[in-house]
Amino acid sequence: LYSCHTQDKEPSHQNQEFTYDSQASTFVSSLSGLCIDVSGTNVQIMTCAGQASQQWRYNATDMSVRHLQTGLCLDAGSSYPPPCSQAPFSTYPYCDTTLAPQDRAADLVSRIPDQEKWALFGN
Repeated sequence: LYSCHTQDKEPSHQNQEFTYDSQASTFVSSLSGLCIDVSGTNVQIMTCAGQASQQWRYNATDMSVRHLQTGLCLDAGSSYPPPCSQAPFSTYPYCDTTLAPQDRAADLVSRIPDQEKWALFGN
């Protein structure tokens, strides 16, 4: 996941634009032509092949995107880092303002799951 920049019309920045093909029940990237696909519980962008792992339904009533095969909703994932204002996170080193910034940053990065690190820094 990445911060939204949908108003930026620079061609190389249109990687967040998808069209929904209601015939195939797929979301297709406007930039790459690849489809949103599921492997286990991981969402990825893959070559469109018409397989069940790529079929979705948009529900305009509740604004959800559901995977047809599993019935599960597309989700933005968990919130990292957890906010320092919530217990017990306020006691974590990354929330300790008396520590050096590099120590706080190292602690924070160590708490992000590897898969989410890739998503954060893979762009």
